[in-house]
Amino acid sequence: MKCESVMRWMVPVMVLGLCVCALPAAAHDYWLYAGSEPIMPGGETVLRVGGGHGFPRDEGGPRPSLIRRVALQGPDGAWTELEPADDGTYPVRFERAGWYRSLMILQPPRAPRPVYFAQSLFSVDAPPGTWPASLGEGVEIVVRRKDETSDVFRVLRDGAPVHARLLLQGAGAGTSTVHAPVEEGAPLSMSRDQPVLVSTTVGPQGASLYIHFGQHHDRE
Repeated sequence: MKCESVMRWMVPVMVLGLCVCALPAAAHDYWLYAGSEPIMPGGETVLRVGGGHGFPRDEGGPRPSLIRRVALQGPDGAWTELEPADDGTYPVRFERAGWYRSLMILQPPRAPRPVYFAQSLFSVDAPPGTWPASLGEGVEIVVRRKDETSDVFRVLRDGAPVHARLLLQGAGAGTSTVHAPVEEGAPLSMSRDQPVLVSTTVGPQGASLYIHFGQHHDRE
């Protein structure tokens, strides 16, 4: 009986340890990405799962057992659940113009809740000056228009803004850390000529946002 009691106590502790190890506390981030070419309405591509300590270098994605969900949201707001091909990629088709968002949720099998939310944004001839709405659940990094020429990052937890520290990484632009206050957000200041990955940790959960500005309608 004593042994069984100890084991019941140890299981949640081991699950908690697994969750912490899966977080980007050591700057190990995850992302979904497509090719660098602009995506046109009706175009087909594949999404790849990337991961590592130094974006854009891909050191390999998470173990398949950690991936709870991969899905694509179209301009109409409808979600399509994605299944991996034999090579681990996710084939997608962008049927019409507008914003598309991919989402990957990581959750260890015995963990009580997700530990990582990876989003990617793809503009397929989307109207200028717009960004997709927030999902309203989990930890997410969103982009909001500040004025006619600039955007800001905000961090949300279950739809509510929180103060968080953001790690910005981009090819040819190095790495920088900025704070995203609840009200002001963090200014988007990286080159739009290269992909950018923004990541954060809020409590026991992590999140990333991948954007390729070559696929963004409002390139400056």
